[in-house]
Amino acid sequence: MESGLSVAEMVNQEECFGAACAGYCYGLSWCLNRRERYTFLSIDADLLAILCCPETKQPVSLADSSLIQRVNAAVGRGELKNKGNRPVTGQIDGGLVREDQRILYPIRDHIPVMLIEEGIPLEQIQ
Repeated sequence: MESGLSVAEMVNQEECFGAACAGYCYGLSWCLNRRERYTFLSIDADLLAILCCPETKQPVSLADSSLIQRVNAAVGRGELKNKGNRPVTGQIDGGLVREDQRILYPIRDHIPVMLIEEGIPLEQIQ
């Protein structure tokens, strides 16, 4: 690696090493490569292992940052409705995606909202 640091050392830095970190900079507070601020979002692996979709019981996984950006852009345009058929308002910090990739459960203030009616059908996202 060009930086001379291990991936673990890079992740603990407050700067981006671009391609050298192989994408492990997710969660840092600032990405110098992309010139954008990240929201640190992590979910304990043990908690993630027991969380599931309340409707289908399928496992969920942490949504990637590009999906969250697309969801937040759609929220900003007023284009999203949740499963309760109510408009989704306010930006989300992150999300948990159902295994079949059809529903995203929002994470707000670092708390997963695992209510069926709050799930966001991903077919609405371009």
